Amino acid sequence: MYGAIIITEYETMPIWEYEKPLKEKLIALKVITGYQWDNEHKFLFFNGQLYAFSLCRSQANPSSPAQKEHAKEFNIGWHQEDHVYSLTLWDVTGNQTIYSNEWYHPNYDQPIPRKIIQEMESAVANYETNKIRCSDCGAETNADTRRRYFAGTYCEKCWEGKWKEIEAKETYD
Repeated sequence: MYGAIIITEYETMPIWEYEKPLKEKLIALKVITGYQWDNEHKFLFFNGQLYAFSLCRSQANPSSPAQKEHAKEFNIGWHQEDHVYSLTLWDVTGNQTIYSNEWYHPNYDQPIPRKIIQEMESAVANYETNKIRCSDCGAETNADTRRRYFAGTYCEKCWEGKWKEIEAKETYD
C-alpha cells in the first residue's frame, strides 16, 4: 500500500510548491503508509484522468536543442541555468511518456507557463486518440508505426537510425 499526491490546481500552483513542500508531503506519505521504495507517486488530474509527472529544475546541458531554443528566445546565458525547468508527463502507470519539455522560468512564485500547460494538454488529447510524439525527434507517430524502449516512443526513422541498436544491446538486468 502506498499513498499518492494528486494535483488538480496545476494551472495556478507556483513552481516553488512543486519542490520542497511537495517532497515533504511525499516523505510523510511514505512514513504513514510504510512504503519503503524511492519512487514517488505524484499525479496531475485533468480531463478526468490521472497522469504521472515529474517537474524539477533541469540539469542544464547547453547542447540540448530545447535549451538552445530557450536561451535564444529569452536572451539568457546558461549561468542562469537554475531557472530552467523540466516537465515530463506519463500515463498513470509511468510506462508511456506523453509529454516532455524544458523551459526558462525566472520567477518561482509564478505557475507553469500557460504555453507549457497548453502543449501538455494537447499532448494528452493526442494520446487519448492514440497519437504520440516521438521521444527523440518530436514527430507524431501512431500505434501502427511506433516502437518502444522503456517509457520512450519512437518513430520509424529514429528507431532505425538509433534506438533499435541501443535496445538490441539492452540486457534488462
